Amino acid sequence: MNSLDLENSDHDRLQQNNADLTNLVNAQNHQITQQLAAIQNLQAVPAAPSSKGKIAKREPYDGSPEKLDLFLWELYLNFEDNQVYYGADHMCKIHFTLSYMKLKFAAQWASCITSELENKTGYYASWEEFRAQLIMAFKDPNKKEEVQQKLERLKQGIRPVAEFFVKFEEYKATAGYNEKGYISLLKRNLSPYVLECIYALENVPTTYDAWKTYMQHFDSNLREYQAL
Repeated sequence: MNSLDLENSDHDRLQQNNADLTNLVNAQNHQITQQLAAIQNLQAVPAAPSSKGKIAKREPYDGSPEKLDLFLWELYLNFEDNQVYYGADHMCKIHFTLSYMKLKFAAQWASCITSELENKTGYYASWEEFRAQLIMAFKDPNKKEEVQQKLERLKQGIRPVAEFFVKFEEYKATAGYNEKGYISLLKRNLSPYVLECIYALENVPTTYDAWKTYMQHFDSNLREYQAL
């Protein structure tokens, strides 16, 4: 092979090497482009919001009437915290509730209900139906009368009216009076100054909400005046 042939051969190999290198670079660039596109697509998809927050650990319910309200509050918070799951089927709420009735009389009651559900001899058309039966089984039969007595004895005295209403409406939820009954209690239990201001109005309020609004208004004025 003469020098010309060697030169041509070297030139051909150089061209081939350049072509191979170009193809390799193009392939790597294509791969990098695809990877960047995949990363951008992932970043463009918003993260799904968590359906659950941080709720305090629930305690097993033992059937005590005095613990019933707390148990129902805890159930409500859990159901609201995961509406996607518990809103899909009311039986999910019922099963969850039964799983926390593990002690004393509550365990016996839950065992009977669970057996009925398992044997298809019991059925609940809604969570509200089950909840009503739960309350009926464990409520304090004397609670209403006890709360009415507390409400009768509750006086505003020198406390702020806002503080007075915290306790008043806590008892109001259970006492079972009608609106006129609650207004009558307000008249008897109010601070004399606030009551006098309300009766000095041209139109004395006739609804519970109006009485509450005026009470808060006049009590606030009194405390501002005393501060001066």
